[in-house]
Amino acid sequence: GGYERAVAPIKRRLFSQLFSSLPSEDAVVVELGLGTFPNAPYYAEALAGPNGKKLDVVGVDPNDSMQPYAQAAFADSGLPDAKLGGSTLRIVNGVAEAIPLADNSADAVVCTLTLCTVVDMDRTLAECVRVLKPGGQFLFLEHVLSETDPRLAAAQTVLNPLQVESA
Repeated sequence: GGYERAVAPIKRRLFSQLFSSLPSEDAVVVELGLGTFPNAPYYAEALAGPNGKKLDVVGVDPNDSMQPYAQAAFADSGLPDAKLGGSTLRIVNGVAEAIPLADNSADAVVCTLTLCTVVDMDRTLAECVRVLKPGGQFLFLEHVLSETDPRLAAAQTVLNPLQVESA
């Protein structure tokens, strides 16, 4: 919770920028490591209003037991669902190193606080490129010590000193 609060302003800005550049109808967004879908509120916030976009969110996660939590987060976020002419959430079992989607099928890939858990970083990034449409976007945020935001770096050090490596 503390870390999510610390990165919230950054996530808010990144999601707003990403969603403003997506096609207005039926954009496909792949979220790697969907888990409990902690990013759902950022989708709702960025897509709010009369000009909100309709998304097909494809959550990829290796842990099937997270699905009910992700679906609940989607429902609780305030995003209008497909029944109301809004967005959809599809959850597929898979890993980032072998994304179970066709080539050139996604307008964006979102990966927040997930890359630290992948087994093969090179393969994961190659998969992101493979599924992205030409001109698609890759949004990622990781919890390495921030070099550009001193307040976030301080919060990272206090909240999880085991992840901060000194040189």
